[in-house]
Amino acid sequence: MKYLPKYMQLLKVLFLATMFFNAVVYASQSKLRTNAFLGVGIANVDHNNFLGDERRTATIIDASINATYSWSGNLSLNGQISYREFGDSLSDEKPRIDYLNITYVTNQLLFGEQTFSLGRVKNKMGIYNDFRDIPTAKPSILLPQSVYLDVYRNLFLSVDGLSINSAFDSDFGSIQLQLALGEINFDDSMNETSLGKLVDGRWREDAAFLTDLRWLYKGYLVSFSYSQFAPTFEAAPNDIIRISPDTMAIRVIDGEVELTNYIYSFQKNWNNFELVVEYAYRNFEVKDLLAFPVGARRPMEGYYIQGRYHLNEKLTLLTRWERYFRSADDKKGERLKALGLEGWADHSITKSIGLKYQLNKRWSVFAEVHRITGSGYFPPFALPSSFAVENRDSILGAAELVYRF
Repeated sequence: MKYLPKYMQLLKVLFLATMFFNAVVYASQSKLRTNAFLGVGIANVDHNNFLGDERRTATIIDASINATYSWSGNLSLNGQISYREFGDSLSDEKPRIDYLNITYVTNQLLFGEQTFSLGRVKNKMGIYNDFRDIPTAKPSILLPQSVYLDVYRNLFLSVDGLSINSAFDSDFGSIQLQLALGEINFDDSMNETSLGKLVDGRWREDAAFLTDLRWLYKGYLVSFSYSQFAPTFEAAPNDIIRISPDTMAIRVIDGEVELTNYIYSFQKNWNNFELVVEYAYRNFEVKDLLAFPVGARRPMEGYYIQGRYHLNEKLTLLTRWERYFRSADDKKGERLKALGLEGWADHSITKSIGLKYQLNKRWSVFAEVHRITGSGYFPPFALPSSFAVENRDSILGAAELVYRF
């Protein structure tokens, strides 16, 4: 029953949005395009706190409705309302505006085509980030956490500002470039994923800069993404992070986090087979925030290799191996061991298998299993606490039914 108000709020937003878009469609069908998705599923995990403290099962909800209204061939209004639920820490507080912007497209400047978007714009970071909340577009329910950290999903989704996209086509493929500058936006779930449940302070938005360069040619995609974020935290008087069950805790104070991301991506499609390799390096710098000398700088590193095979028009199989280090300069977890914690709480290896079955044009089913060794990407993220994880090894399974309107 505790989830009922959240579901009612979600249904209300989706109902009002659908009524609005239907009214506009009726008035001008040729100028408006809409899409909507709804995914419902379940996740189960043993021996870790990925879904929440002392929680083994969680409902999965992925819902979005988007629309594009074209005033002319060059000028359009684009928006999407989304909501995601995945456990205690990795869920949206409420339905949110994923993006909402005015876009102008021209081929009269320089070479190729330029697109200018003003408002809340999606970020291209790696292959999957800009459509990570569209269940039919991503390869699995849970994206590879070695690159697409869900604990910092709020930071990566979008910025409020200006985005410039350029595309140039030639005999040697297509070159695409995005530059974005704006203010990051996130909800209160950022507290729990980054610092834990005993924190009542608030993160504040700050400027963000992103760039993404990619080359596409005959089934190949090669890209490089760079981004920089610097959110600040305003602590409440009694904010703490507990790192042992009974006594050991660290006080949280006002501070700032500077996060610089580098993502290198490679994708190749051969007929029915797809190969993806991505590598992410993050420079994580903390200014104050924790009243304890835990280290001002922390380089983070993650990478994965993924294969997908389209067995036929309906069934796609997936396998993935990934490695993640919360502290790339301490890959054996020696600093945690010095605090009396387990070193495996600072890194992880994940082996995944999954499938997607397309029932028809509207219905599809996803199912997957992840075998996780270590807890490097589990919340809370600022300081890992291995006492919250029962065992080093765990299995997470998930299944989702998705309908495309």
